[in-house]
Amino acid sequence: MLACHCTKKILIRIPRKRVNYPPGVMVHKCPPDSDTKDNAYDSRAGKDRLVGNSGGDEMSEQNWQGERRPDDDRKPVGGRRYLIFWSGVVIAAMFGLMILPAFLDDGGDGSGASGGPGAGRGWRPVRYEAGTQAGDTTGTAGGYRFGPQGSPTPQVLGRLNRRETDMVRAVEAVRPAVVGVVNLQRAGDGMRRQAEMVEAGTGSGVVYEVKGNVAHVVTNNHVIEGASQVEVVCGIGDRAAAKVLGADSLTDLAVLAVDARFVKGVARFGNSDQLVPGQQAIAIGNPLGLDFSQTVTAGVISATNRAIPLDFDGDGEAEWELETIQTDAAINPGNSGGALVNLRGEVVGINSLKISDAGIEGMGFAIPVNDALPIIRQLAEEGQIQRPYLGITPKSLQAIPNQERVNQLRLPQEVISGVVVLRVDPPARQAGLKPMDVIVQMDDQSIHSAADLRRYLYTRKRPGETVRISYLRGGELRETVIRLTPMAKPG
Repeated sequence: MLACHCTKKILIRIPRKRVNYPPGVMVHKCPPDSDTKDNAYDSRAGKDRLVGNSGGDEMSEQNWQGERRPDDDRKPVGGRRYLIFWSGVVIAAMFGLMILPAFLDDGGDGSGASGGPGAGRGWRPVRYEAGTQAGDTTGTAGGYRFGPQGSPTPQVLGRLNRRETDMVRAVEAVRPAVVGVVNLQRAGDGMRRQAEMVEAGTGSGVVYEVKGNVAHVVTNNHVIEGASQVEVVCGIGDRAAAKVLGADSLTDLAVLAVDARFVKGVARFGNSDQLVPGQQAIAIGNPLGLDFSQTVTAGVISATNRAIPLDFDGDGEAEWELETIQTDAAINPGNSGGALVNLRGEVVGINSLKISDAGIEGMGFAIPVNDALPIIRQLAEEGQIQRPYLGITPKSLQAIPNQERVNQLRLPQEVISGVVVLRVDPPARQAGLKPMDVIVQMDDQSIHSAADLRRYLYTRKRPGETVRISYLRGGELRETVIRLTPMAKPG
């Protein structure tokens, strides 16, 4: 942009020798005989005065700055012409740079366009322009040009540095596969024949595969728990009824089936075992509901293999420890079931929970995909997780008072961890276990708590296999082998 600079009125003393004046300054040249008395420079009055051959009239300030007289054949210096010429060149170049991206933009074919988060639902981008082709939502927002599904064009990516480009491409690889999950429950009194379906909550999900005309979505169990009906929301608001193929409260995972025609993208799973603290991470989900669908937040991997104790029955003792990835990428209500993504555009975790105590920020947790994949596949194929059953009711030794450890269990003082058997059923009964036995090892794995025992059984063993149990009875170390049976179906 060219700015016009205001100039003050100045008087320029003209010397006798030739001077190259700045471009744009107009002066009157003295004729060749300027050093004659007819055009002499008179400074006797103490001020600049140009005396002409007409009798010494003082030249006006306006004429001094370049007014031409009818009988004057003087011309402005060539600098002004150069200024006008180069100003035109600069303006033409800037105009060309402004319109060039419009000619280079390929626009895309518009297939599967989402129109941006919240479009049509009360939230609008700064600017949105519909394309000429059906379904084409190519437009502009906030000064950046976007293609179908809000994807940045090559011209936008060219303005970013390498790290920003990697992050944008990672987001674009996964974002279309992140959907909203709506939990609908019946509400109404008993006088009505048909109870009204109301929205009890919303969460997120990730489309991870398409088989024929059916797409599979992974989400959290607590997102769809208690639902009478589940809907999946794709793109800018396309809703489709979803079928719950299976859900597991222990791992907090669920798998849904939805018509593949509604799907905008399919995510690719990565390897969560290769994550390291400090590595960049991206969370994509629907915080605070569908108005903020496909929100992107970024941070780092804060820790791996972070165990979160879960108390299902409210007795103050953890029945299960959920292995998670800790991240400081913002995870809020509604993000549950969404994707935790690496810079390669791979889903490495399923966002599940956060610590929300007052004064605590940036502590979110995701289920590693390497732990989730076997559960996801079994839920999709069988509808439930087939876990082995040991036949005992366990309780962590740490929850037993010291006095009972000595008087009832008669344990040596050096034994401070293990699992106390409270109740015995088949197949543990047939193997010889009794109440008040203390399990300290399974196969070659030390057992410190009830959560340790369940994790080893559920992740390492299957029904029909055997497990070697090392336990203490009255302070004496013993051993037995138990053949595991299938766990009974709930309900």
